[in-house]
Amino acid sequence: MQGGVDARRILLEDRARTTLESVLFCTQILRRRGTGGTILVCTDSYHQRRCAFLFRMQGFTTETPAMPSGLRANGPLRWAWYHVRECIALPRDVIRLLLRGAA
Repeated sequence: MQGGVDARRILLEDRARTTLESVLFCTQILRRRGTGGTILVCTDSYHQRRCAFLFRMQGFTTETPAMPSGLRANGPLRWAWYHVRECIALPRDVIRLLLRGAA
């Protein structure tokens, strides 16, 4: 909303425990609403690429607006770990999505 997006256009998904679950729940919400066009992926900057990629795998066009970085709040060691974790999580989530589609 601080970036000028109308609050009525912002959808909050609050059931997921993982990024992949969040993408799948959001996909259900968006498809149920008949939402087309581009979706903005708003999450911490370290996490944005994976989220956007998973949404693109679900058939959406994505944009990744500039988002705040949690570096200062988390410190460099934890921040580095978050980036490593993303490198591990992306292929895992892609495989899970591909297997889910094949089932």
